Amino acid sequence: MLLDFVHIRNYRRLQDCTITFSEKETIFVGANNSGKTSAMNAIIGFLKPICDITLNEVTVTNWPIIEGMGQLWVSEDWSRKNSPKVEDWYPIMPSVDFWFRVEGSEYYKVRNLIPTLDSEEIKRVGVRLALLPKVHKGNLPLYVDFISAYQKAKDLKESTRGKHEDVRLFPQTLKDFIDRKDNIKKYFEIRYYLLDEANLEGNRLTKEPTEDEILDGNPLRDLVKIDVIEAQRGFYDATDLHSKESLRLTQQLREYFTKNFDTSEEFSESDLERLSVTQKNNEAYNQTISNALAPAFHELHQINYPGLDNPSLKFETSLTVSEAITHDSVVKFNIPHTQAQFTLPENYNGLGYLNLLSITFKLIQFRDEWTKGGSKSSNEEQPVEPLHIVFIEEPEAHLHAQVQQVFISKAYNYLTENDFLKKNKGFETQLVVSIHSNHIVQDVKFDKLRYFKREFLPGHGLPISQVVELKDTFGVDQETNKFVTRYLNLTHCNIFFADAVIMVEGAAERILFPKFLAAAGLSSYYLSIIEINGSHAHRFKPLIERLGIKTLVVTDLDAQESSGKGQVLPKKKANQITNNDTIKKWLNVSSIDDLLALPSEKKEVQGHCRVAYQIEIPIVYKEGDAKKKACPYTFEDALALTNKELFKEEKGERTHGLLKKFQEAFTKETLLKCQEALMDALKTGVKAEFAIDLLTMDKFDDLKAPNYIQEGLVWLKTKLDPEVEHLKENKDGKS
Repeated sequence: MLLDFVHIRNYRRLQDCTITFSEKETIFVGANNSGKTSAMNAIIGFLKPICDITLNEVTVTNWPIIEGMGQLWVSEDWSRKNSPKVEDWYPIMPSVDFWFRVEGSEYYKVRNLIPTLDSEEIKRVGVRLALLPKVHKGNLPLYVDFISAYQKAKDLKESTRGKHEDVRLFPQTLKDFIDRKDNIKKYFEIRYYLLDEANLEGNRLTKEPTEDEILDGNPLRDLVKIDVIEAQRGFYDATDLHSKESLRLTQQLREYFTKNFDTSEEFSESDLERLSVTQKNNEAYNQTISNALAPAFHELHQINYPGLDNPSLKFETSLTVSEAITHDSVVKFNIPHTQAQFTLPENYNGLGYLNLLSITFKLIQFRDEWTKGGSKSSNEEQPVEPLHIVFIEEPEAHLHAQVQQVFISKAYNYLTENDFLKKNKGFETQLVVSIHSNHIVQDVKFDKLRYFKREFLPGHGLPISQVVELKDTFGVDQETNKFVTRYLNLTHCNIFFADAVIMVEGAAERILFPKFLAAAGLSSYYLSIIEINGSHAHRFKPLIERLGIKTLVVTDLDAQESSGKGQVLPKKKANQITNNDTIKKWLNVSSIDDLLALPSEKKEVQGHCRVAYQIEIPIVYKEGDAKKKACPYTFEDALALTNKELFKEEKGERTHGLLKKFQEAFTKETLLKCQEALMDALKTGVKAEFAIDLLTMDKFDDLKAPNYIQEGLVWLKTKLDPEVEHLKENKDGKS
């Protein structure tokens, strides 16, 4: 039995989304505020259930609907002809549909979830958990009490007409009433509905469950065990010797021992030796303490204690192993490479390493607590749930980069390695981790990733999320899949956590782009800059399209003769074509004339991608000359032509290599000869060294990005500002 997928509705920004799960590990990735934590909270909150759901968890777009429903309720015409029903709240309140994969041998475990007795070849069973109004004797207490409270407020307002007109009496609206104090807990409950696989198309139901399919109680209570490690785990300063929390591994060991071994209610043969040792130690401890306290006890005789019929004093301890595991002398770390056996308390070990041990031990504790019932040798074994799901929220919050990859590669094994699970079949474990760390993603295959894609609800401009599965992103193109996967693994996978992606041609652009971003007002956004050659950038197209992430591709025009031979300086009406695969495959244009004439809006692909390449730069080459247009060949000469005066003025020891050759090019008689000299210099120059040399320029702060990059960054900023983009959509009539 495995969790196959969930369908979440009306929970925060997850208005209507489906999340599938891998058999072992499922990794939630996405930018900040993309819905990863909301998804975890929804699943955990309904499964536990903690039932800490408030009106703030209800998707914001549904609040006006709730207010409108309240207005109907207080309408005399409506109330005379109608009565509220639970079904009215189906499309409004949060719900999660859980679908589990089952095999024939497991039918007996899920018999309460099988819709009909004649069902054959069942692959999935499903149950809906929904937060809905309570029902009492056929009525909704929410309706009855709201009408009463609303009427009282209305009567009071009318009886004091002319006085305190500015006072707003409670409740003004139904939303106001539900949101007051604990009313959502008072008037709402989690209700359980049986779902039928026959009504599934893909991962969506074609027919909603009815009140006839409601279940009594939680059908998943004995089927699924949930454990959670939250991002905020209350880790304190490890050097604080006065904090009990600083001894977290010690505390975990005590809890682990207490829950799994320290019990006086039932014993197995393996417990007897431990109990014998403990009791003998207690007797010796009692005698030692009694001897030490004897003089003090004797002094009590001076006040005539114990007197007649008074009980005498005796020291007797009942020390257990769990009580002994409470101080900083229990867990020690050996100091390696020393002849003597020196040790230090746990709070002297590195914090990142200590956190790794602590989280790992927590997983072991989850596993053993889950299987504890089946491992006991008593006649009445506690039932073990067939499915154990463990959620870990952002483990990197307390792990150094060096140990993050170690953790994710071993975490699942710690949850499944014990004797009970090896000897007994039919017990499954699934691990769900939400992360914001490219170090962890590097060791995770695409088919385990679930990308949370941020969108805006059409017509509202409110943020919502959809979840994207990445396993078939590249289809049958295995070469592209291999290239992109390896490239991201060898570099950094922060593409999955960025607000937007910028792909650049080479090292020079990558080095200088942070300056261009700051000048464009984009430094406050989380941007992923990927250095990739123009002949390979198009390989990322399927991934970019699947993620739907805002992407600016900064590439080179790469002009050549129409015959396909040789690299040439871009010119109009010269029958030139581009040799750049990214431009050809993303824009589907190859003619240099067409590319130079292409309007800015035509360089946008599918609304969230834009290709930026060199365009003509207006320039006055020499004082007194007329303004001409120069079309650069690559980023470096475009930068030089844009900042001609800065390059000419720079002097000193720093002017060497490509920078010096560029300065020499600006001494040529004509603009054309200057461009040709720039192009010749680029054939042998080291571009990364050139960019680093620019960092030492006296007037580096005055360096401007070429016009084609500036245009691209303006487009990107518009896309990253939701208000601007929403206004643009409304103006264009797209929403």
